[in-house]
Amino acid sequence: PDAVFNGFSLYQGGEELRGEIMNSEEARRIYEEIVRKRRDPALIELAGHGLLRARIFPMNPGEKRKVTLRYSQLLPRAGDALHFRYAGGAPTSTTCSTGGSAPPTRCVADAPRVEMEIRLPEGDSFLEPFSPTHPLEAHRDGPTLVVRAQGSLSGPFSLFLPLARDVLGLTLATHKPLGEDGYFLLSLSPGRGDVAPEPRDVTVVLDVSGSMSGEKIRLARSALLDLLSSLASDDRFRLIAFSNAVRPYNLEWRKADPEALSRARQCVIVLHADGWKNISGALDEARRLGSPDHRLPVTIFLTDGLPTVGETAPEVIASAVDRRRGRTRVFAFGVGHDVNTALLDRITEEGRGSTGYVSPGESIERALSLLTAKVKHPVLTDLALGGSPVRIKEVFPVAIPDVFVGEELVLFGRYETDGEPSSGLLRFQGRRGGKTAEFALEADFPHVEEANAFIPRLWASRKLGFLTRRIWTAGENEELIAEIRETALRYGLPSPNTSYLVMEEGAMEDQLLRDGG
Repeated sequence: PDAVFNGFSLYQGGEELRGEIMNSEEARRIYEEIVRKRRDPALIELAGHGLLRARIFPMNPGEKRKVTLRYSQLLPRAGDALHFRYAGGAPTSTTCSTGGSAPPTRCVADAPRVEMEIRLPEGDSFLEPFSPTHPLEAHRDGPTLVVRAQGSLSGPFSLFLPLARDVLGLTLATHKPLGEDGYFLLSLSPGRGDVAPEPRDVTVVLDVSGSMSGEKIRLARSALLDLLSSLASDDRFRLIAFSNAVRPYNLEWRKADPEALSRARQCVIVLHADGWKNISGALDEARRLGSPDHRLPVTIFLTDGLPTVGETAPEVIASAVDRRRGRTRVFAFGVGHDVNTALLDRITEEGRGSTGYVSPGESIERALSLLTAKVKHPVLTDLALGGSPVRIKEVFPVAIPDVFVGEELVLFGRYETDGEPSSGLLRFQGRRGGKTAEFALEADFPHVEEANAFIPRLWASRKLGFLTRRIWTAGENEELIAEIRETALRYGLPSPNTSYLVMEEGAMEDQLLRDGG
């Protein structure tokens, strides 16, 4: 979800051809005109949530064409590690062997060969990597740590990079072109410390519709039992199952004592999957009860995220969470291959939480422990930026999320100076252990900074996501569409209104002449 498009190259023999971002309609018109002349263009369009579609012409039978896709991504913290995920190869065809004239006896899916190598220049910052999905080969080449997945990737690839030292505190990186406002990336890793966590009111919502049958419901039951075991004695909880109907197993808050937890486990064990899926109704029931100020309300939502009855529009469901969430933090756990990640990520973003995912066949122990650790110990809540030596604007995410154990908060924003470098305290305010807390970073905001040139594009991608969500909630208008197009064109990002076009040099010159350039 956080990957940001950087560029696409099409190779013509040994020559690398790169392209540019332009309005979608214009890019498609030029592409189709070049195709009619059997030249070599490539068109990159945004085809959905984080999905790019490439059109490359011509592609003759048996021909090989080399292309290169470049993107930037900030790896999220997962406890004491960084977590890298990649969608590996999937079967594309099936080969069946026969015994002479006998019917087929054995069919094997032929998958494309996908190789993965990761090079970490600052290898001393990491302990030995591990993967719950694939065997690894790792060695150190001087300061560089080199990690390879053994064989060809089959299915999603997941890699954890354990940090060699605990990363705590505030970190600021800036980029400031001459004559423009600056950009910054701010990361916050607060650590656990010795602060006692706030008592919580935990609402657990479990999807038991028909699409959750089989391994999904088994994974979900296991996750729910693990979550119940993580509750502290001063916590309260509710348990809700839903399919067509929404079935709360306790209408009011119940203290997490041994007797209540034992009864809840018995209810979970006998759950089975059947019926349709009423996500909006389940979330409405989860928000029905309030919590006093001295308790932190948390909702845990386990589903494959495919609504089928009641309200089914993802943007409407997520907007309802935003309007009626109050103080509640919403966390989601997506199970299975066909998870609606766009819906779950949007719900947890609006609910100031996060989403975890686990696929059938993937080891679930670490995923479960990470989720329960987050929910068990919120380190910083109700965060807000305080004073700053510069004027800060356009910070994303707009609503700063809470920080839980093992997480790292990353903010992107812009800053204005008065023409001179500015230094001073950058302050944060929030709640820690139920009490107000303030902390600060001695920050330098330069007047010109050429380093960290990746920050503007990452900032722009967050802004595009924010503007797109505004269209979902407020509807389309000319001002929003124009701002999306202007941002995407300026920072070279695909969007619903812009595409990336690659043309060979002759085609580019011909097109400029036809367009009067």
